[in-house]
Amino acid sequence: MKYKVVYHLPSGADEEEDELFYSESEAHDAAREGLSNYRTGAEEDYLLNPGDNPLPDDDGYSYDVVEVDE
Repeated sequence: MKYKVVYHLPSGADEEEDELFYSESEAHDAAREGLSNYRTGAEEDYLLNPGDNPLPDDDGYSYDVVEVDE
C-alpha cells in the first residue's frame, strides 16, 4: 500500500501531491513540510510587497493522507 497527500485550501479547492509515499508517516512528514514551505513563501511575498500580498489565514489550510491502491 502507498500513500499520498491531499491539501485542502481555504477556497474549498483540493490539491493532490503527485509523489507517493511508502508509509503513512512519510506522507505526514511531507505534508507538514509542504505546509511549512507554503507559509514561508507567503511570508516572503508579504515582506516584498505587503499591500499586494496579505498574509494568509493559516486556519484554512489542512491536509489528509490517503491510501492509494496500485
